[in-house]
Amino acid sequence: MQPERPCLDWPLLVVLCAVTLDFAIAIPTVPEPPAEAVVAVMSQRPERQLSDFEKVEDSLYRAWRESSALGLDASTPPIPAFEALTEARKLDLVLGINRPDALDARMRIVAPLAADAYRLAGDRERARFAELTADMTR
Repeated sequence: MQPERPCLDWPLLVVLCAVTLDFAIAIPTVPEPPAEAVVAVMSQRPERQLSDFEKVEDSLYRAWRESSALGLDASTPPIPAFEALTEARKLDLVLGINRPDALDARMRIVAPLAADAYRLAGDRERARFAELTADMTR
């Protein structure tokens, strides 16, 4: 069985030659379509529906990004920063992102401040949780 011969009326991309120059292989290519045609085809393509798992995973990643950004922002008050960092750390473990260093470094600063803020607000249970977290991140 003989291999198919390339259609030679197509534009040629490249001609490859063997070292001995005994033969040459012509590789045909299809001309690139105009950009307007690509946009028209892409706009007619239906959006791919996400599976339930992909939807959950997407929402978890979005929550991780939001809580990380809030917790790592130096202008965030101690209590919201502590809660955001706690959530980001949980999501970090669940999603397997494995970037705890920045979160833990910020938690070392925020947790004692949050413990004091919770104590001033009269929330002894959360104050104790923030103290324990501060001890664990040292």
